[in-house]
Amino acid sequence: MRKFMVLTHLTLLAATASLSACPEDCLPHVEFQLGQEINQPSYDEIMDLLEKIESREIEEIATAGDLERINLLIAFLAKEGTLDADAFALECDIAALLDGGEHYCEYAFAVEPGDYMTVPAIVGENGEIVFCKGWASKQWHQTKKFVKKHKKAIIIGAVILVAATVVVIAITASSATAITTGAAAAAAAASEAASSEPTPVLKSALNEQIASFKETLAQEQFFQEYDSPAQGLSLEENGRTLGSLFAHESFKHLDKAVFPHFGHQEIDRTFSTDYASLYTVPSGNVDFNTLAFQMRGEKALTSGCLNQAVEDLSRAIELDPANPLPRLERGVAHFGLGEYERSIEDYREYAAQTQKAPPLSVADFTLGFAKGLPKGIYESGQRFPLA
Repeated sequence: MRKFMVLTHLTLLAATASLSACPEDCLPHVEFQLGQEINQPSYDEIMDLLEKIESREIEEIATAGDLERINLLIAFLAKEGTLDADAFALECDIAALLDGGEHYCEYAFAVEPGDYMTVPAIVGENGEIVFCKGWASKQWHQTKKFVKKHKKAIIIGAVILVAATVVVIAITASSATAITTGAAAAAAAASEAASSEPTPVLKSALNEQIASFKETLAQEQFFQEYDSPAQGLSLEENGRTLGSLFAHESFKHLDKAVFPHFGHQEIDRTFSTDYASLYTVPSGNVDFNTLAFQMRGEKALTSGCLNQAVEDLSRAIELDPANPLPRLERGVAHFGLGEYERSIEDYREYAAQTQKAPPLSVADFTLGFAKGLPKGIYESGQRFPLA
């Protein structure tokens, strides 16, 4: 099985606070540097790491050195993603995660000439190597507990890390593509951008975008945790939607290139989303909050989280009453919940705004269509297919 490679980028390390800025009596000094690999991280790669930690699959494929780097990464993400005014408890948990009073290493000994075995070991007070049976398992268990306790903050931190990285890459690549057109030129520019450090002006602008984003998350309570998947989207999928929109919004705000299409496509690739069209059409000028509620509502609807779909789409309608699509989508959610009168009301309003669909009665919604959606409710070009 391929060993997980911890991915990060110098961009955010230069643009955010260091872990070593925590109170001296709580958090040990940490130099945050994950090896020599400087790559563009994708959102799915970080979520895959968290899944492997929670399932403890990581123990089978990672080494003690990986453990140290992964602990540094998740501590950094949790620190960056916390929305609490008082983060003292988090800082103490980070201290416990990173400095348990023992220093570990990988010790290699010869099994036979030319063949070595590497095992985890602890360096004692006098510098002696002490082998500890079950040591690695205990350390990974501590990592798992930290991820479980601070998962929301870690995911928000991952969103910020991935978004900031891809925005810098997209801006640099888009600017280069405006001069030298073509897919090959765009790919080369993206590769060069991934190894480049942003300018001080861009760092400052990114910091402002990140601060505003975190303030919005706190005010709108975008990262609400649900007791079951049926009630609402998971933290991971919530982060995917909000992170992609945040990256698109930041890129649109910061980039001045003539041809921005490549940048938005790169953001979608990094987050595995398809929101580029929302930002590349002439009329695409909807604010972040409105899009966040609408896109989350659509995701909730297609995921079967109908109550959250109704709530989010209702907020989208409130923020942008002129957009007819959320009314149609909310009508579908109401229909799925068996709320036929509310569903037909939404559909009537949608039909009145678009003047593209004939009005339907409650009987049209119920009689003969109890197991499916009414015929004709969808037209070509909608954002999600008929289920």
